[in-house]
Amino acid sequence: MAENSNSTATPDTPENPFAVSESTESPDNTPIVDCILPSREVHLWSGTSGVGKTAFLFQTLADWVKGLPVLGYASHPVPFCYVACERSREHTLSTMSRVGINPRESHIPVVSAFDRKLRTMDEVGNFALTEVPDAKLLILDGITRLVPGNPNHASSVGEWFTQAGALIQSRGVTILAVTCASKAKEGERYLSPRQRISGSSAWGAMAGTVVVIEDEKSEDPRDLNRTMFILPLNSPPKILHYTLDDRGRFKLTAKERDVEAPNDFEILLFARPVGAYFTTKDVDEICDSLGISRRTGYRYVTTLISYDRVRRVTNGMYQVTSDT
Repeated sequence: MAENSNSTATPDTPENPFAVSESTESPDNTPIVDCILPSREVHLWSGTSGVGKTAFLFQTLADWVKGLPVLGYASHPVPFCYVACERSREHTLSTMSRVGINPRESHIPVVSAFDRKLRTMDEVGNFALTEVPDAKLLILDGITRLVPGNPNHASSVGEWFTQAGALIQSRGVTILAVTCASKAKEGERYLSPRQRISGSSAWGAMAGTVVVIEDEKSEDPRDLNRTMFILPLNSPPKILHYTLDDRGRFKLTAKERDVEAPNDFEILLFARPVGAYFTTKDVDEICDSLGISRRTGYRYVTTLISYDRVRRVTNGMYQVTSDT
């Protein structure tokens, strides 16, 4: 385990501080984070170029390994391995240090597939599970390097998901894959954020939860404000707003409650793919999460019906018909 950061820890540091005890009930079914990161699935953590997605992921991991809430949800730490697929281990550890995380004290095991020149899911999975044999979560930063073919083609992306699924089934792991998201075009920021993963739309269609982080004013490099879209498949989506401090750390802002209701309503509603159904209960949950009245929410739904973006199927049941 030469590249595992735990191997350089002081002697009184446990070799594996997050080992799952034998008495833990159904460890394979316990979510990594309640509601947003179910176990034994592939999830995507993405962000536009230069937005700070890797730095914020380390900041989030530093809370998760302590069992602290993550993005507002209860967390359940398990043994894990962080694999840098496009960067050296030295570069990755410097990113941790920049946001105030001491690599020797963080209990975040970091290895580099890039240093080892590994290019396939089999190679990377075996490498990570050799470094941390009991890992139940693999964080793969820079997954496009591992795609067998062109990451812009649905068939290549589908093959990557097939390989990832085989690893999940054979080793009982969860995969959090880190990749880039495309910048929203003018006027399209609120259209289908799940489809914003760079490359093929198959990324968003085949993943479990998708997280997208973007700067609020992409045209202004001085902008320190960030918006995060959390888009689970089976839980209500969520929008969080952050600003960066002088060390590049994400700080939650009051804008979490100061939302632009019509736009944010559309983001949460159209996190569903075209053809998906939703109910009045789903509309109520969106209204509650945004702090708007349900009467206002249903007025938005009526407007969307008039624009042929939503249709009423039955009383209390609707269907997404267009995401544009």
